[in-house]
Amino acid sequence: MLLEAPLHLRLRSLDALHLATARLAFARARRRGVATGAFVTADQELAAAADWAGLTPLIPETSI
Repeated sequence: MLLEAPLHLRLRSLDALHLATARLAFARARRRGVATGAFVTADQELAAAADWAGLTPLIPETSI
């Protein structure tokens, strides 16, 4: 799925791993009935990619 991301998202390799790992962990938690929180990042581009990937991004600097 991440390979199909729109070009304007410009995911770096470690950001893509971070996002893929979060998607996997959140999906496993939901299947087990465990509540999940938000995808926390200070990177605006990674937050946009998380939103595109179906995660709820939280940017601490903007949520004060």
